[in-house]
Amino acid sequence: MPMSSAKKKVLIVEDHPLFRGMLVQLIGQELGMTVCGEADNVKDALTIIGRTHPDAAIVDLTLPGPGGLELLKELKARK
Repeated sequence: MPMSSAKKKVLIVEDHPLFRGMLVQLIGQELGMTVCGEADNVKDALTIIGRTHPDAAIVDLTLPGPGGLELLKELKARK
């Protein structure tokens, strides 16, 4: 079975802009990955997830408001 050449879509959920930007740059250098969205809070992350259907997410667990753990629980409940 041939390997798919499609890049894996990654969502970055991080409230610190500088750190988020560094993650975007690092992932952009990986041949098999692309950043499909960025969010600094759970609400925006859920909107992006519904629109882009990422393969993976890098989530800051200590987000203000509903934190990253709440986002992970929501994603688990949806799948």
